[in-house]
Amino acid sequence: MGPVDRARAASAASLLQSATALARDAGVTRLADITRLDRIGLPVWQAIRPMSRALSVHQGKGATTADAQVGALLEAAESHFAEIIEADGPTASLGALGDASRPATLRDYTRDGREPPSPRDKIEWMAGTTHDGVAALIPFDCVSLDFTRPDDSPFERSSAGLATGSTTEEAQRTALHELIERDALRAFLGLDMVERLELEVRPSSIPYDWYGALETRIEQAGVALRVFHLPTVTGSPAFAASLRDRGKDARPYRAIVGHAAHQDPETALFKAVSEAVQSRLTFISAAREDCLPSLYDDPRLAMSYALASPPNPAARPCNHNEICEGPAGADAIVETLARTGFDQVIHVPIRKERGFVIQRSFVPGLGSMSRARR
Repeated sequence: MGPVDRARAASAASLLQSATALARDAGVTRLADITRLDRIGLPVWQAIRPMSRALSVHQGKGATTADAQVGALLEAAESHFAEIIEADGPTASLGALGDASRPATLRDYTRDGREPPSPRDKIEWMAGTTHDGVAALIPFDCVSLDFTRPDDSPFERSSAGLATGSTTEEAQRTALHELIERDALRAFLGLDMVERLELEVRPSSIPYDWYGALETRIEQAGVALRVFHLPTVTGSPAFAASLRDRGKDARPYRAIVGHAAHQDPETALFKAVSEAVQSRLTFISAAREDCLPSLYDDPRLAMSYALASPPNPAARPCNHNEICEGPAGADAIVETLARTGFDQVIHVPIRKERGFVIQRSFVPGLGSMSRARR
C-alpha cells in the first residue's frame, strides 16, 4: 500500500538481514509488529533497545512489512551509534578556533532562540567536513544523542539530520531532506490560518490509487485526514498530514501529525501520511517513554485541529499537480541550498558498519522545530 521509493539504492527486502545484524550490534533485543493494534492496516513495527541513552523504542513504517521492519531497525541502530560517539575535536572557545573550521555564528546551533555562549566559553567540538570537503567543527552537543549527559546545554539536541543509507550519498540525501522538511514545517506554523488553509491539498486532486485506499481505511477507522503542502527553500516536495479521531477526547488522537520531504511528490506525500499513521500507533501502543499518562488522562488537553482550523470558504486549497519534483541527489540539493543563501552544508560521519553508512548533516541557518530560519 504505497509507492516504491525509486531513489533508494537497495530494496528493504534485500537489506533486512544486514539491518537485523546491525540492530543486534546496537542492542536491539526484539522486533514487534504493532500494525494490528489499529484498524488502518499500514505496516508499523517497533525495535526495542533496552539499554538506550535516548528512546528505547524505535519505529518504522512503510508500504510493506519489510519497509517497516528495516525502518525500525535502522532507526534504532543510528540512534545507538549517535549515543556512543565521542567528541573528536578540541575543547576550546569559539575565539580560539581557527578561522577556517569554526562556525560563523553559534546562534545557528542554539535551541529556542536563546543567546549563544560567549566566544570565551569552552565548548566540546566534533569534527566534520563541508559537502565540498573542507574541515568544519560542530558543537558536540548537537551531534550526540546521549541524553544521560547534563541537560543544561544551550545547543539544540535532536536527531534531525541523522540518517542511514546503503551509500554515503543516500545517507546525506535523506538527512538533507529531513532538515529541509523541518525548516519548512517551522515556516508553515508561522503563517496565519488563511495562509495555511491555502496550502491544504485538495483531496480530489491526489491521483494515486494507494492514497484513495489509505484514505478510505483511515475514514473507516473514524479518523479525518488532511494534507498540507509545505513550501521548501529548495523546491523539494514536502507535506504535513494530520489525523483527527472524532471518537476520542484524549489529546494524542486529536492532533496527530506526520511530515516528510523527498525529491518525488508522490513519495513525499506517502511518507508524510504514513508517518502520521505511525504516530497514531505510537500512542495506541503506549510503549515509548514519551507517551506519558498525562497525555491520555485529561480531556481538557484535547486539541481539535493540529495544523490548521477547519476549511474556510475564503481560502482556496492547492492542487497536488501544482507541486513539482525537487532536486535529485545530495549534490543537487546542496547546489540549490547555496543558490538560496544557505551556502554551507556540513556532514559528520557517525558510523560505517555492515554495509550501512550513518551520517549526521547540518545546514547552518535553516530553521528547526525549536529555531526559526535565519
